[in-house]
Amino acid sequence: MPSEKAIKTYLEDTLQIGAHLYGIELSVVGTVQKQGETLWLVSRKTGERLPLVPLTQKVQWDTKGKCAAPLLDSERSTYARLQTLVGKPVTVTGPLRAGQLEVRLLSPLSSPLSKGTP
Repeated sequence: MPSEKAIKTYLEDTLQIGAHLYGIELSVVGTVQKQGETLWLVSRKTGERLPLVPLTQKVQWDTKGKCAAPLLDSERSTYARLQTLVGKPVTVTGPLRAGQLEVRLLSPLSSPLSKGTP
């Protein structure tokens, strides 16, 4: 995956269409793993491991306030729920920052994952 900096440069400097990149938000399907104190999401599709961290700032933009949209209480508590889902299949959605996936939304999946399953 290209870095956030590379995508930002492409959008703002190469395309020159007046776009601004405020951040990148991903939804990744995988399995939660724990190694030491670190929680990881292992992608079902690629097997790549992404470290999971609490949400610090949303990508969504408040156009009136001209700043990042405020975090909801439910979003603040989402990371803590991961502890109960170690070894389980989930979809995690959140901003990708410095190679870490900040957890904004979490959806447990009901069936085990395999790489060939859509």
